[in-house]
Amino acid sequence: MRKKYLIPGVGAIALAICLVSFTSSPTVVTDQFWVLKDGATISTDPSDYEPGASPCAGSTEFCGFLAPEDGVSNEPVISGLTEQDLDDLSDNPNDPVNSSGKISYRN
Repeated sequence: MRKKYLIPGVGAIALAICLVSFTSSPTVVTDQFWVLKDGATISTDPSDYEPGASPCAGSTEFCGFLAPEDGVSNEPVISGLTEQDLDDLSDNPNDPVNSSGKISYRN
């Protein structure tokens, strides 16, 4: 008699797991604009940056960059081409680079 209830019970649990899996929505990661904190210099250290208002329009002086927040410490995730751009700028701040397309400058 137990077998009659065991099979439908397992099926119901499997169905519930499938429904939860298919109904949960994916997390969307969006970039946020980050600017240097007062007294900080251009670096690849996330703690040197804080959220800023919006990207600047210009071509000569570093203004900030776009990157997602790490979700834990309210700091940017700095990686890939953005990390390389910031590293290049920290070595030579007067030579604007933007291989990542995420760096913003002002005049």
